[in-house]
Amino acid sequence: MSGQTPSVLSALRASLAVLFTATALMAPAPGLAQEAAGDSASADEDVPLFLEGFRLYGSVRGQAAFYSRTTELQGNASRVGFRLTRDFFDLGIQIFGQVELGFRIIDDIANFNVSGNQGGFGRLELVDRRDPVFPRLGFVGFDFGKFGLLTAGKQWSTYYDVSGYTDQFWVFGGRASGTYLHGTDGGGVGTGRANKAITYRNRFGGLGIGAQAQLEANRITGLGSIGGSVQYSFPFGLTVGAAVNAGDVPEVISESILGAKREEWAVVFGAEVEQPRWYAALTYAIQSSHDVRNVDTLTVAFDAKGVELIGYCDLGRRTRISGGFNYLDPEPIPPLDPDFRVLYGVVGGAFYFNAQTLIYAEWRIDASVAGNGIEEPNALVIGVRLDFGLPELQRNDAPPLRFPESQGNDEEAGE
Repeated sequence: MSGQTPSVLSALRASLAVLFTATALMAPAPGLAQEAAGDSASADEDVPLFLEGFRLYGSVRGQAAFYSRTTELQGNASRVGFRLTRDFFDLGIQIFGQVELGFRIIDDIANFNVSGNQGGFGRLELVDRRDPVFPRLGFVGFDFGKFGLLTAGKQWSTYYDVSGYTDQFWVFGGRASGTYLHGTDGGGVGTGRANKAITYRNRFGGLGIGAQAQLEANRITGLGSIGGSVQYSFPFGLTVGAAVNAGDVPEVISESILGAKREEWAVVFGAEVEQPRWYAALTYAIQSSHDVRNVDTLTVAFDAKGVELIGYCDLGRRTRISGGFNYLDPEPIPPLDPDFRVLYGVVGGAFYFNAQTLIYAEWRIDASVAGNGIEEPNALVIGVRLDFGLPELQRNDAPPLRFPESQGNDEEAGE
């Protein structure tokens, strides 16, 4: 055993050297988010062959939360990931893969950020476990250029192409669009970070399309779900879109969940406007037997309609303010409380130290009633977020890091 120790240590040192080298090569200069992509392209010319096309990224987030006369230290959907891109022979095609792990070093009780949920493996399945490290994404794909993108694995869904318009708060959001099944990341149902999904996306001028199929979600559910999205982007910054996701619910599942139907589906319509200094988005979702709640020992499915709204504005070079609301209007059946609803407003802001370091605060003003009739509390969170790597690889649940000073002077707020 002792004879193997030097080789193990050598391998560990070599691995760490590769990791630190990759991080140093790929991380953008502080305060220059706009130039990060251009810098990385030139850096590729000098990297060793085994690091060619490698991108390492991550985000470390922590916050203090104040609610129900309680002060709690929490995590906030921290993650680390990497992406590999390779040319596919000399055909003008690229093959790529991406892996992203979430980590929960600081556990919390409130679970304010539903985008930080772990994945569920079944339809209408609640997830009670809270592992310290868990998979967020893991997929491979082909980039066929003008013929589109084909990807397979655990990935952001085509439903999220549209519902993601409003999933932009630092902490509170994504509770009314049908994206995240209660207690999960929407993986089993196919609307969030979809499990075992094959997707195809392409763009024709301003028109973007997407199609998705979940193949053998697990041994019980069989096919999983199918879905798709369509979007149109206008030259003046407006994008409108619609997405749908639907699937059969096996009899063994529907019979064990009160109110569950043999088919479940969700449709979302959305619009977003993005300008150099401000952003605004609205989504409206219709759900049928798509989400569930636990009441005592029973799991209950329900129909619902939901609206999400968000807007944020950059004030000067380093400060951002934001606001909006989430409203889920369900059709509760007993034993769900007749007043059951999700209804709250959010106001917040952030101060950027540089392109990938900021502090944020959000206040949730709540009028929600849980399925068991308990009123949800107001909550205030104050946190810090430190990112590294390339911003375009971070499919975030919060406003993109568009550090305003990227374009130069104090009066400009370019991306």
